[in-house]
Amino acid sequence: MRFFLALFNAANRLVSTLRRWILLPVYWLVFPLPHPKKVVPIGTIKSESQLNVIKQVGVAGETIRRPPQIIGSLSIEHFVMQQTSPSVYSFQLPNGRVFHDGQVMTSDGRLIAEVSNISPDVLPKPLSGKGGLPRMRHFPGRLAVLAAPGSSRYFHWLLDTLPRIKLLQELQPDKIYLRGKQPFVRESLEKFGFDTKDFLRSRKYTHWSADTLVGVTPLANPGCVTLEVVNLLRSLVEKKMGSRRRIYISRNDAGYRRVLNETSLLNYLDRYGFERILLSQLSFSDQLELFATADVVLAPHGAGIANVVFSPPGCTVIELMPEDYVNTCFWCLSEMCGHNYFCIGGVQTVGKRNHMHVDLKILDSAWKQSLCAE
Repeated sequence: MRFFLALFNAANRLVSTLRRWILLPVYWLVFPLPHPKKVVPIGTIKSESQLNVIKQVGVAGETIRRPPQIIGSLSIEHFVMQQTSPSVYSFQLPNGRVFHDGQVMTSDGRLIAEVSNISPDVLPKPLSGKGGLPRMRHFPGRLAVLAAPGSSRYFHWLLDTLPRIKLLQELQPDKIYLRGKQPFVRESLEKFGFDTKDFLRSRKYTHWSADTLVGVTPLANPGCVTLEVVNLLRSLVEKKMGSRRRIYISRNDAGYRRVLNETSLLNYLDRYGFERILLSQLSFSDQLELFATADVVLAPHGAGIANVVFSPPGCTVIELMPEDYVNTCFWCLSEMCGHNYFCIGGVQTVGKRNHMHVDLKILDSAWKQSLCAE
């Protein structure tokens, strides 16, 4: 009996393998849908047809930020003090289409620039490695898009994609197209009162059309957030804010930007009451509760710093920035949150994975300055 069961399972695996590696690619190559040939701004869609419903739901605005407090070899020129946020639009497209990680197309296959994160000034590249797009599946109803290029990564999910959920609700969708199977995706949506039955899960290269495809353009420029986004996310932890914990976010289990002399760093931080945290070991709820009680956050550049959005205003954020890579997104976030931001720039890196060696003398200088700022 066991022999026949094992034989049956082996045959199933063989069929699945043949289908995945032979039949499906052949289908895509022989019967592909054409890749989009044009990228259009959402304003163009609005002017073309009365069937497309495009509404402005947020106005453009300007934010002037305080200069960051920099310790180490990093030029202030990397930091833009004045930032213009884009106008925000909702859209409802009859027979609209969504592909893979949130590429939104009109019924005739043109990409919408703002939600697909592609400039209308360039010819779009193929959206997959195949000869064309895979066949479409059709959703009979109103399908909302809660996905965007990069939204399966924590920073982009938390600050770029998830905050669109409130505006999507106003469009009264029957289901929401969701990209990403990571636990933080499900847990964060549950925090806003959603259940798995509300979502249409996607697989790699999923291609859907709908009677009406609805969605919202980005709420801010890449790497930036608005005060509205900060307030929305903080509503999850308002009653839990307090305490005065000092936390160090370790990347010892990450593939990039580990601190190579972390043992020496931890010995230094012990004097000041820091806790070493590996965020990969915490659930989304645990991370919320941790950062809601954080008074000081020290970390190498990485997505985990996005959690300072849950920290009380006035939190001190000290970011270790590698010498050959500068990204100012957490300065922007700290400014919107009302935090005190310090950047230790030009931290020495080793190898192609930007592992870091922290100069404790420079860190000591940063720590003394941050103490004076509190």
